[in-house]
Amino acid sequence: MTSLIEAVDGIVHEPTQTRDGDGVDLTVTEIYTVENRGQIDFGGGELEPADVAPHSKEFHHEDDTYQWWHLNGGLYLIEYNESLSTSAYLQPHVEVLERGASHPSLQVKSLPMVPLRVSAAGIAIKENARVSVIRPVWGAHWICSCCYDYTSVTLNSSPREQPRPQGSGFSPCSAYRTNRVRNLSSGGGC
Repeated sequence: MTSLIEAVDGIVHEPTQTRDGDGVDLTVTEIYTVENRGQIDFGGGELEPADVAPHSKEFHHEDDTYQWWHLNGGLYLIEYNESLSTSAYLQPHVEVLERGASHPSLQVKSLPMVPLRVSAAGIAIKENARVSVIRPVWGAHWICSCCYDYTSVTLNSSPREQPRPQGSGFSPCSAYRTNRVRNLSSGGGC
């Protein structure tokens, strides 16, 4: 079986982006605004892409190497520097969540543009910022909806009956104790 890191191309800085064999952080290369609607139908014969345009970005300081996107509240599409050649779980990076933005958690085999929802307060994102994480697909995957900690467990019962995983790095926060966890293997997410 190929490791996840071997299935990812275009990594910006491997020591920063790898997570002890348990995941790879993904970085943003472009953020788009949707200018005009797309179109979908049942059979695909009338499928039309949405018109998108790169969102403007600017330097914060004269000596900056990378620019920043200043996003107001709304919906955007993000594109990654990296590409993927295996199945993985794609999730928003915890730093994105804690700053009022999010994108869907998905099981993917490649990295499409992903919708990024930004709160009314907005967010500033620097080029090459780590905005998402991919994790291997195996076992049952859990994210605590309070602290966003991640673990893999063998699921032998319902979430309410599942004992706290031992040695997995999972934080037994109040959300876990009150059973507010989501099973990602069934398509859920934060």
